[in-house]
Amino acid sequence: MSSHDWEGIVGALYNVFEDVVLPNFPSLVALKRSMQECGAAKTLLTGSGSTLFGVVRSRDDAHAVAKGIAGSGAEVRVARTLERGVTVAPLA
Repeated sequence: MSSHDWEGIVGALYNVFEDVVLPNFPSLVALKRSMQECGAAKTLLTGSGSTLFGVVRSRDDAHAVAKGIAGSGAEVRVARTLERGVTVAPLA
């Protein structure tokens, strides 16, 4: 998978903690769904779940998601990735 394979990179994102955390926090499930409905290609918990983040293709998409979930009670920040690229290793 190359660093320019958007679908491959987005498809490979997964957080195993979601299986444990999300069933106990319906508000996070609702926020995750809202982010995706507003345009996030993928929405995941960070680490063990202190934060949700959405992956989008552009700054405009990020602002659309942020605007779409404004008023949800969530603290929203728009950030960008570093221009260093991504390496996704296959599971052994």
